[in-house]
Order: sequence, then structure tokens, then C-alpha cells
Amino acid sequence: MNQGLPASIWFILAAFSWLPGANLAVSSIITLFLVACGFGVMWGVLGGSMPRSGGEYVYNSRILHPTIGLAVSFVNAGFIYLAWIWVLAPWAGQIGLPMMAGVLGIAPEAVEPFSSGWGLYVVTTIVNVTAFLAVHGRFL
Repeated sequence: MNQGLPASIWFILAAFSWLPGANLAVSSIITLFLVACGFGVMWGVLGGSMPRSGGEYVYNSRILHPTIGLAVSFVNAGFIYLAWIWVLAPWAGQIGLPMMAGVLGIAPEAVEPFSSGWGLYVVTTIVNVTAFLAVHGRFL
């Protein structure tokens, strides 16, 4: 799953409270055009000037320095791990448990203690430990 999609939806919907009266449709279309064209041109130029199989680190390592390309790859991987810890894992308690309770016909009050405070901390910790064990091959 792309982690950017839920965060993008959240920020798009939150924009109404941050910028009351803003025309969100026009600003979204302008942003979409600039981002799509900008990234398309950038990747086209970089891919045409440095054709080589590999990841994004190739462009950083050839333009700046090989060590910088390697560092950017490691920082990106570390950021994704941290993003799971502070954004996606709490969603298991805040969003996932209430949705699961609704689908299973369980009263929302039954999972409410796990949606905030120490209950959310416990759920997030369990999700993070389980994900860590699953990723590193020690999940039983």
C-alpha cells in the first residue's frame, strides 16, 4: 500500500479547516499539473542523461557523490520505518479497530478505550512489535 495516499486524503480534507474559503478544487488542479509535469520532466531528463538500472540513488550518486546517494537511500528507508511507527501503527487503533468493530457488529464503546490514551499506546506497541518480528523473519 502506498503510504502517501491516506495521508494525502487526510490533508486534502483537513485543508477546509486550515484555509476556510479557499477554492480547493482549483488549487488541487494547479498542484496536480505542476507536480505531474515537474516530476515527469525531472525523471525524463535524469533517465535520459544517465540510463542505468538501479534505484533513485543512481542520480544522487552520479550528480553529487556516491556516498550521498547511499546515504539518501538509507535515510529514505529509515524514514519509512519511522513513518510506520508514528503514523500508520496508531491508525490500527484509531481507525482500524472501530471499523473492524462496526463490520463485526460490536458496539463502538467496546473498542473506544483502545482508540486514545494508554489503550492506543498498547495497540500501537503491539502492532509495531508484530510488524518488526514479521519483517525480520522471526514471527511465529
